Amino acid sequence: MHRIAISFLLAAFLVWLSACEAPRATPAVTLKPTAPPATASPAPATKSAETPGAGARPTTPPSLPTAAPTPSPAPKPSPKPATPAPTVGAEPGPEPAATTRPPPPAPPAPSFLKKGETLPAVAAKSGRRSLDFTFLWWNAGDRAVSPVLGRNYTFVARPGMKFIIVSYRFKNAFNVEEETPDINAGTMLTLPRGYAYELWMTPSPSDALYRVHESLPGEVAVLGATTGGSVKLLPGQTADGRVIFEMPAEMSPVEASLSRIPERITFVDQSVSQTVPATPAPGPSAAYLKKGETLGAVAARSGRPGLRFTFLWWSVTDRAVAFSQGANYTYVARPGMKFIIVNYRFTNVSGAEEDTPDVNAGKIVTQPRGFSYQLWLPPPAAEAQSYRVQPAFPREVVELGASSGGGVRLKPEQSADGRAAFEIPAEMVPTEVSLGGIPAPILLTE
Repeated sequence: MHRIAISFLLAAFLVWLSACEAPRATPAVTLKPTAPPATASPAPATKSAETPGAGARPTTPPSLPTAAPTPSPAPKPSPKPATPAPTVGAEPGPEPAATTRPPPPAPPAPSFLKKGETLPAVAAKSGRRSLDFTFLWWNAGDRAVSPVLGRNYTFVARPGMKFIIVSYRFKNAFNVEEETPDINAGTMLTLPRGYAYELWMTPSPSDALYRVHESLPGEVAVLGATTGGSVKLLPGQTADGRVIFEMPAEMSPVEASLSRIPERITFVDQSVSQTVPATPAPGPSAAYLKKGETLGAVAARSGRPGLRFTFLWWSVTDRAVAFSQGANYTYVARPGMKFIIVNYRFTNVSGAEEDTPDVNAGKIVTQPRGFSYQLWLPPPAAEAQSYRVQPAFPREVVELGASSGGGVRLKPEQSADGRAAFEIPAEMVPTEVSLGGIPAPILLTE
């Protein structure tokens, strides 16, 4: 009984001793603000005191166990920023595709030469860039003039085809003599199909594909006959030339490239050019002079361009009036023949007196064979017997005319009428007339 009492007292002493030492040995528990204050439970302390056997003393003073704080709820993970969906076609990588890269530089716009513009520094035959090249005008028509063995011939386009004539001018802009280059190659682009056609080369005059006749002076003056190449020019001198393209009639020219010319020629947004450059208004609207149209700056007998020429009308008849031996006579056409009478007017537009030129040469072109006939002149007495001749009635003189209107002296603003007569086979149809001294042919078809 005494041992039991001593053991009970000893156990009570140990419990008291542990209770006295716990505040000094146990560190203070720091609790989070969000957690409620922890309360130590006495049960664990009692259990730790009873664990050693009877009479045993722990080597280190036992401490009260720290109560586990109430666990705070785990913080919710912050949402990650949404990743943008990849752009279709974008390159992988941190940079957005094509948004921060500068666009590629645009290709330079092609350079074109328009009607009336001049391109400097064109190479001459010497290789020096000493020539100025000017695009003068262009024209669409059914014929072209080209030299063959020293003579000029007019080629009528093949059926369903047409000619495009491009006229230009070389000028020597250097201080020594230069020779113009030969333009012997070129290409023309057309619409609506984008087809290209090469430069037209002169065929033989006997080529059966073309109707050919010897050129009239007016055709050469209006349409041109050479490319203007291999011409020697002194400083400041000029030489005109032309190139020809043949294409289907339904095609429209867009642009042309010529050898030795570094820029292309454009025909877009331009109407067909007047074929007589710098002609004062009123003037022809195309290469040919039509009924009622006026051609300015026609040379008078003095050589000065002081006259205006107007195509009045034309007629088909079986007779013509001519002045012969001091009187007017009417000539009746020979059997199977007929007369074409072309009437015109000269007007003095200069500030001085001028004499009208003598229209004593000319040619008429006919269909369907393309034959041409010379200007009709009153026959000499030996040949007059092939005609029926009679004195002209006043009305015949008024209606048909009796003279060419040449050699008439005109004061400023005065005018003089004249006529040209052609005798052709009755089955032939006249198409055009060229008169000496008149730079544009006259069109007789509508």
